[in-house]
Amino acid sequence: MSFAGDLSTFDFFDLLTWVHGRRRSGALVMTRLSTKKRLAFRDGALQWARSNDPRETLGQALIRERLITEEALFTSLLKQEDDRRRLGEILVADGLLNEAQLMKALARNAEALLHDLCLWPDGHFEFDDGEVPPESPADLHIDLRPVLEEGRHRRGRWQKLRQRFPTGEMTFKTLGDPAEVTNPARRQVLALAAAGKTLAAISLETRRSVYDTALLLAGLADEGLLVVESVEAGIAETDPVGLIQRT
Repeated sequence: MSFAGDLSTFDFFDLLTWVHGRRRSGALVMTRLSTKKRLAFRDGALQWARSNDPRETLGQALIRERLITEEALFTSLLKQEDDRRRLGEILVADGLLNEAQLMKALARNAEALLHDLCLWPDGHFEFDDGEVPPESPADLHIDLRPVLEEGRHRRGRWQKLRQRFPTGEMTFKTLGDPAEVTNPARRQVLALAAAGKTLAAISLETRRSVYDTALLLAGLADEGLLVVESVEAGIAETDPVGLIQRT
């Protein structure tokens, strides 16, 4: 069965629950403005996930987790242009990752992609059971039940975060020295806030989702390291992938 619709009338949780409960196989394409995500399912489990959002690439996920460096990623991407191999295959062949690390990183990144979809306020979906993904050693076999549980948890937390940060066009006044923050992710976010970057800009520069960025900012604010300073004038950016593509 193939069908399509809008998230305003068919919630993403209902869609995933249907795929899981009916053990459906096929391809699901999710679209919102310039963002497009493609998911493949077999027997109700997620096999792989892809996104055109540069923040959701495997390379950026590996850098965020400090498994590879920016330089190593750049070199591997150059190799990929020459021989058209998958990035993960190149990283393993060059000894930068082992197979277990690669599969774990792929699974975490796919789950993060799903978690982000749980927060989409609107968008369009198309499910096609005629596109059953062929079996592959790289299949992730991700159980959707814990994904749904975490997604619901994040949706509730996101509502509270949005009360504190209602727009991405907010700037912050820092009350602490970034150099004194030991956690690299928190230090980077605090440094960008000190440089006058908005929440949306921090999300783009750190290659993190708005949710993860807001969560880090909330933690820094709770510790008295920053406060909201102002809301930037103008129209809020609602299409981050489109903004990245234009720059």
